[in-house]
Amino acid sequence: MFLLKKLVATMTRGSLRRAACVCICIAAAAAAQDDEDETTLTNLPEETSDIILADLPAGIERSLGPILDGLGTCSNIPMDAMSNMMAFIDTFARSNGGWRLATRWKAEGAGIMSVTTGSFPRQLLLNFSTNVPDYMLFPCSLRYSSPVKEDDYVVAFRSCVAGRPETNARVAASFLCVEETTPNLQSGTSYAYTNLRSIVRANVGGRDIMFSYSDMIGPSSIAVRGLPVGDPARHLYYVSTRQGTNLRFAYMASARMYISRSLVIYQQMGPDEMAVAVFSWVRAGWKGINVTRSASICTVLATVRDMRRQIASASNVTEQAVSRIVTETAALSSSEVSNRFAQYCAYVKAESDKSGNLLSSMCTPGLLRNLYDQKALDALDLPRRRALIMQEHMRVLLGIPTWSVTATNAPQKEPGGWQFWK
Repeated sequence: MFLLKKLVATMTRGSLRRAACVCICIAAAAAAQDDEDETTLTNLPEETSDIILADLPAGIERSLGPILDGLGTCSNIPMDAMSNMMAFIDTFARSNGGWRLATRWKAEGAGIMSVTTGSFPRQLLLNFSTNVPDYMLFPCSLRYSSPVKEDDYVVAFRSCVAGRPETNARVAASFLCVEETTPNLQSGTSYAYTNLRSIVRANVGGRDIMFSYSDMIGPSSIAVRGLPVGDPARHLYYVSTRQGTNLRFAYMASARMYISRSLVIYQQMGPDEMAVAVFSWVRAGWKGINVTRSASICTVLATVRDMRRQIASASNVTEQAVSRIVTETAALSSSEVSNRFAQYCAYVKAESDKSGNLLSSMCTPGLLRNLYDQKALDALDLPRRRALIMQEHMRVLLGIPTWSVTATNAPQKEPGGWQFWK
């Protein structure tokens, strides 16, 4: 009792209010009979963000319905819905703001858009190449990913990426893939799950457009905790094996994602430009509590948008260059992989011995040294070790290397940019 009084005495009024809010919601969660009896945790403060969210126009919300229905059931998307969406993207693709989406499937949603440089075919090839895993292009959001059946992915690539539909025609394909996320910067949570990816490519009046829809099948794994290593802008992460979150008073919460659905629209804007519009809905938390809000979703989308722009503007990041990295990494012997993985481990350990990484104001100032576990890293399997190496190669290409620069045979910065390991 003395310790409890001492703890309370050291807490600010705001901390006490948040603690009471979370404790009340945890009690409500315990009383919930199933996942449908859900409380949205509305009393948590909005995450601070420079992104201004506007409500998605009602007409575009109406167009989203038949688009999502068509993608979800592998049926045709109405041409008028596609045309309405294309006109909307034409108007707002260059805006830096975000969009607050209407609640669907009891999940809040957000959207964001961008325009990237490079021809539509070139950018589509890089984003969907069977030789380039998603986690390599987007280490900011994915720790690992892989098609469940490689043949299904190849069919989708040949149908929707390699070929172009006739005017006012469309092609469609779908495949299953497994994904593991990098730790969320707000909650510190990392999830594993299986997605159904549905792709529709269309030619609307001579313009190319592709819809890529990801629908998580069932709930995700229970979240494990993780943190960025060093500068978060370099997108290097450590994922522990500890279940829970980095949220104050919710370290041990068995958090899951219950809904995760994302629609990415790639639209031709001109001979050397492509617009990308992303709409995402997420419901995550622990039983009975949904802690995911539109502002938090938009923060994640903005990080991916910025990396997408960075990749598109880097002339050395091509499908051929990235495929070469994948091929070379796959050819490494297990001992070579172990040697490079040891460099990663040493880098993480050195960072963990420092003062640690602070998360946002709503989260605990979690320390990397409190999560670091060499035994857990030693148990990491070979495919995920190779994934770490490939992601570091991508950072080298972008000029933001991390653990590789500490090696004796580290990449060197030369006039032409960062070079690979010698």
